[in-house]
Amino acid sequence: MADLNQQETLSIIICRELGDNTGVTVEQVRQGVEEEQMPSCVISGIGNSMNLARLAAESSSLGIGVGIDKDGMITLTHHRMPFNQPVMQVSTRNDPGVARIIGTNAARLFKGRPFMDWPHIKTSFPEGFWEY
Repeated sequence: MADLNQQETLSIIICRELGDNTGVTVEQVRQGVEEEQMPSCVISGIGNSMNLARLAAESSSLGIGVGIDKDGMITLTHHRMPFNQPVMQVSTRNDPGVARIIGTNAARLFKGRPFMDWPHIKTSFPEGFWEY
């Protein structure tokens, strides 16, 4: 888990690949989160987008994380999801604007609101995910 203060953990954590130039994509994800009036925090890590998203979700008190790797893959996950089953995963190579949608959907996941739809975004939840 990342070394964050209490206020930072009460946000949607975005984890970018260490040493990568994903600044524009990170900013797009943050804007999507903020459009839903939710706070976000950016950390760095090592691995693919799924590993980075898992690190982010485990670092957040909200249990929601977004991972962005150097190949332009963005993954949204929740700490209750099975390790290799993201909520959403999409490449930004052909459509950089999708990063903002992932940010919006990360905030909506916390709020329990319907996701914004976008072509090429795959969404999946295991059976019983929404049952508390």
